[in-house]
Amino acid sequence: MSQVGVVFERRGAGAPLVLLHGIGHHWAAWSPVLDRLAEAHDVIAVDLPGFGRSPVPAAGLPADMPGLVAAVVELFAALGLDRPHVAGNSLGGAIAKKLQWQKLKIKCVKEVSL
Repeated sequence: MSQVGVVFERRGAGAPLVLLHGIGHHWAAWSPVLDRLAEAHDVIAVDLPGFGRSPVPAAGLPADMPGLVAAVVELFAALGLDRPHVAGNSLGGAIAKKLQWQKLKIKCVKEVSL
């Protein structure tokens, strides 16, 4: 578990690639491709707050998209990730898209894949 209370699976080496799952799922949604991606990347598959093994934060679940995006940006900082690549599906894709829009302001991601 990270300093910000988010559980993740980390494998591989190379440019960081953060994987964000869909609603109602967990990091293991990426299991079919995780090892293949880890051949070329430092892959971090995340259990978003309140999903999988990540506990609900003490302040409660993020109530909106900005709250979820902020939680992911906090995770980037806790892991020392400087503008990682991000891929997401469903809810994770929506978060990735918001991160892409924010990158113009805070340069939090390098690339986004949906």
